[in-house]
Amino acid sequence: MSTATVDTPKPSKSTAPRMDRTRLQIHATGDATEQAVSHFVRASYGTLRSMVPPVVARPTETVTLVFDLLEQLVGAGRQLSLEVAQIFEAGLDEIDRVERSEQRAA
Repeated sequence: MSTATVDTPKPSKSTAPRMDRTRLQIHATGDATEQAVSHFVRASYGTLRSMVPPVVARPTETVTLVFDLLEQLVGAGRQLSLEVAQIFEAGLDEIDRVERSEQRAA
């Protein structure tokens, strides 16, 4: 068996500094991007904290508030569903009453 070797051209003296500069620019761009994202997150969090009441910024209080809100929504949904069901049942009762009165008349 023979082993194949791949000859890679060595960078010439004129291209080596350019490649090093390119690598440095890539690293600098990556660092700048990381810093920009970090600043954005900090600024967003600062803005959020200034706009949202402090009580919401606490996780345990947030959980309590969310579940209180959900309980109220479920209660309102239940009340609405019961009212719709009562209207539907009233319509069924009216249909039964009309059918009975027609049977008596016949």
